[in-house]
Amino acid sequence: MFKALIRQMSALQRPAGLSLKPGSEGDRFVVMPPGHQDLYRGPLNDPLIHPGQVGAIWTPHAPKNLSAQNQKWGSDLLVVLHLHGGAYVVGEGRDQDSGFAAQTLLSHMGCSHVFMPQYRLASDAGGRFPAALQDALTSYLYLLRHLQIPSSQIVLSGDSAGANLALALLRYIGEFGPELGLPWPGAVTLWSPWSDLSVVLDTTKITQSPNYGSDYLDVSFPLWGAHALVGNGQAGLMDPYISPQHKPFKIEAPVWVHTGGREVLFHENLQLVEKLRKMGTTVEWVVDEHCPHDIILLGKILGFEEEAVKGSRKAGEFVRLDRSLESQ
Repeated sequence: MFKALIRQMSALQRPAGLSLKPGSEGDRFVVMPPGHQDLYRGPLNDPLIHPGQVGAIWTPHAPKNLSAQNQKWGSDLLVVLHLHGGAYVVGEGRDQDSGFAAQTLLSHMGCSHVFMPQYRLASDAGGRFPAALQDALTSYLYLLRHLQIPSSQIVLSGDSAGANLALALLRYIGEFGPELGLPWPGAVTLWSPWSDLSVVLDTTKITQSPNYGSDYLDVSFPLWGAHALVGNGQAGLMDPYISPQHKPFKIEAPVWVHTGGREVLFHENLQLVEKLRKMGTTVEWVVDEHCPHDIILLGKILGFEEEAVKGSRKAGEFVRLDRSLESQ
């Protein structure tokens, strides 16, 4: 049933049409200005796609700004910067799409706040790569420089395509962070990360997966998302910022990965974890044997709410352990 819905949505390919108006989220919704143009270098410096304003939603509310002189954030502040999934073509950070994820992370991961940007989507005009990555960087800069939240109190998180976007931001931090003064986040949590978009060049790698029949993802969805993301831009599907699987790198922050044992990306996630560990990254991998793809986003709809809660608790334990080790 859900697979048929995804197939229909992929066939229609409707634009998302994101709004920068507060809507029902009210004062929980903020609009972030882009950073200085010099901060968007390398793959983010595109002749046609430019950084712009980005909307985002706080859960349960925005933290009080204590950035005045001689004031600091308390150690109890822990912000999860979460990038939602949707193959880069659907979804947003608002309650209607991402409310379950935000509330689950807030209630069970042990964070004080969840921050959900609504980055530009490739289904809209001007949304191809690197639009989403520009917006992810803008969001990180907003927390670091506008709110002056220490990077050690930020967890970078993402599900599916959002996890792909998180990996792209991490690569950017690793490549350009030292010269731009961009620190690594305190920790990273990735739910069902989509790490090889080039797989759509040979769709049998998807349809012949042993988990294709047990997952709700239809091959048409990643096809739509991947081709929309690259569009007619300079980056291709093999670009390391788009398919990090092909050029793994060391992440100087502990990484927690959740994968469903019945999802079509299971083996791709396995390869990603192995490659990150080989590069020297600290990775904890949690596999929920009976789960499909991306339960943190769709657990309530698909009947895996309890598994999403348990996964969030495990992610919180991982983050708290790392923070306690750092404080010693």
